Amino acid sequence: MASSAFEPSGFSATWQAHVYEANVESGRQFLALVLGSPTPDEPTLVRMHPGAMFADLFAPARSSDGAPTVGGGTYLFEAMRRIEREGCGVVVYVPPRRIDLTADLACLATGTAPRSHDLAGAGSPAQREHGLGAQLLVDLGVRKLRLMTNNPRRLVGLAGYGLEVVDMVALSGKPDGRWPGA
Repeated sequence: MASSAFEPSGFSATWQAHVYEANVESGRQFLALVLGSPTPDEPTLVRMHPGAMFADLFAPARSSDGAPTVGGGTYLFEAMRRIEREGCGVVVYVPPRRIDLTADLACLATGTAPRSHDLAGAGSPAQREHGLGAQLLVDLGVRKLRLMTNNPRRLVGLAGYGLEVVDMVALSGKPDGRWPGA
């Protein structure tokens, strides 16, 4: 649908942002954040990131009881920093089907994990998310993935799109103290 170069706050490289529309009738859009030039022959760092607005954008590094915040923006920014260190990679940002800001805010206030926008959910919705993300990766020239995830069970059906997971890269989920804009 659209593409633009941008420099995320708190990061040093210029990334490309690509908006893809998953379904013209629903208007649902996915966002691919790309650094470098992925090629089909080289394994590419990839993070399929299920989006949650408060967890990704506004959650502090620590919850109200002082415990480190895990997941959400922590995983997103860790993946982006790892991609910057290696010079090439893709983050596919998968927004929730319906944003419930009240529920996200309640999770932030209580220090609990946001409701799941998890790509591994049971049944066909998760498979559709994988299919849409897989098509997006193929369009970007990715064929071999170094998948950044802590949940390897999420790999059903990627081979059907010509994608091969050659490595699993675990995310620590630990804030590094260098949040964007900090």
